[in-house]
Amino acid sequence: MKSRIYLIGALLFLLVFALIRSVVLKSQPIEFQEDITVEEPETAEIRQDISSLEQLPESTLPVMKLKNGNAEVYLQSLDIQVEVTGNIAATRYVMVFKNRTDKILEGELLFPMPDGVTVSHYALDINGKMREAVPVEKAKATQVFEEIEQRRVDPGLLERVEGNNFRTRIYPIPANGTRTISIGYEEELAAEKGYFYYRLPMAYKEAIENFSVKASVWKTKSKPQLLGQLAEELVFDEVGENYVANFSRNNYEANKALIFALPAPSSIPQVLIQPASGSYYFLASCMPKAENRQKNWSNTLAIIWDASLSGLHRNHAKELDVLDKIISEKKNLSINLYFLNNRLKEQGTYNITNGDWKNLRKAIESVIYDGGTDFKAISSKSISGDEILFFSDGLSTLSDAGFVAKSGTAGLPVHCIVSSAKADYSATKWISAQTSGKFINLNALSNEQLQHELLFETFHFMGIESNPDVREVYPSVSTPARGNFSVAGILDASQTRLVLLFGYGNKVEQRIAGKLNAKEATKQANVHRAEKNQRAGYAIRAKQGRVGRTRTAIRHRYPQHFAHCT
Repeated sequence: MKSRIYLIGALLFLLVFALIRSVVLKSQPIEFQEDITVEEPETAEIRQDISSLEQLPESTLPVMKLKNGNAEVYLQSLDIQVEVTGNIAATRYVMVFKNRTDKILEGELLFPMPDGVTVSHYALDINGKMREAVPVEKAKATQVFEEIEQRRVDPGLLERVEGNNFRTRIYPIPANGTRTISIGYEEELAAEKGYFYYRLPMAYKEAIENFSVKASVWKTKSKPQLLGQLAEELVFDEVGENYVANFSRNNYEANKALIFALPAPSSIPQVLIQPASGSYYFLASCMPKAENRQKNWSNTLAIIWDASLSGLHRNHAKELDVLDKIISEKKNLSINLYFLNNRLKEQGTYNITNGDWKNLRKAIESVIYDGGTDFKAISSKSISGDEILFFSDGLSTLSDAGFVAKSGTAGLPVHCIVSSAKADYSATKWISAQTSGKFINLNALSNEQLQHELLFETFHFMGIESNPDVREVYPSVSTPARGNFSVAGILDASQTRLVLLFGYGNKVEQRIAGKLNAKEATKQANVHRAEKNQRAGYAIRAKQGRVGRTRTAIRHRYPQHFAHCT
């Protein structure tokens, strides 16, 4: 299957993430043009926000699939380790799968990841020992993979497939035996109303024989607030300068989300810098101030409704709710409806008066989902409307997201609405960014946040002012800026002035400037464990929606190596 992989920046972010997690680091505050303060909200307000987040299907759970059904292999043990430093969270799963039968079996583990998350760790048990992956060059990766496969041995392949979903082949699963798989990922926590939120969905259908979870928050003066149903079972205890919560259970039904909030103080590190071969990786964070600007939807809209077979897995109720909110606000408008699979098919024009859109709703609810998806079928010549609402999971099986650049949409903003956990967030983000449209991830927004996103203009990071000392800045395309916002890149000089640009549409309206001083930063930081940083370096990239694939493999003969191809 085809897959898309996003621009340059994951390598930069992950190198810095590993640095943050593994060392005690003093910060070099960025010199902002404006003072940034964080007001702590009332506890009741936090609980209300977190409660709404419990309902969000941010990701689906890892699933083991067998060729002849799943009953023979089950999840026997699950250990989850969470570490949070500042606004960076690292989560690691260690899963033990048990084979009930007296036959050797082969399985495939599917591991969907939420938007904005990248795999940073992969390990597999080989001859009773965990072998951890280490990145090597693409050519070496290909050689290792082919060599092991020819020996009829499982190469331990971790593959990024459609969207932000990963899979790994597990063979052999010994008769009446077990296999252990460890997967970890890192993410940047968003700041909302003065708090960082961490959320881990757990909705396992069957009891797990051995279950344990441990959450550690490093170097914090404030006790994290555990919220939701799991707050009744977990307690954060103070351990030196840190807070730790953990518990273990036997035959445990893990069906409650782990959610906690911690204050986002104004004193969090604003700039982190890591030396690297004559240059420096940097991560700069700020909290731009956005004003609420009413979104005036056009009188004539176009809806492109992805009717391919994968559309069956989208949350259509949530998608229809988006339309209802827009139409209820606009009341009188005209909407042109199109269904997309291997072709783009016009379904007619619906003139809506006083918010009555029952005929349009009926047409959408009657769609038959079938066939593949061909994005290149979309062309400005075949679409009538001033703005496009694109309901899709972003998985184009017959082409890629390059339709925006190749055929174009005549300057029309394309607003991508995503409701499926198995989505290609990279493709839909790229389409939105290239057309100055909105990217709306229904899996990550509460009802209040969704209402705000639909009724107000989106405040964007628009890039940096030209600077010859800075390169490979990520994000590299227009990106919504909500709450705490971070930019990563490479610094080629010992110090420079970095200017971040923010605004609405194509207009820059806010500049935030600060100093990057590598000499001061490296003196302040005790930076080591370079090998750890290298292991975290998943170079995930794509250019203008180009199709690619990420592979990661463990080499059995030399366990210190793994193959990583892109």
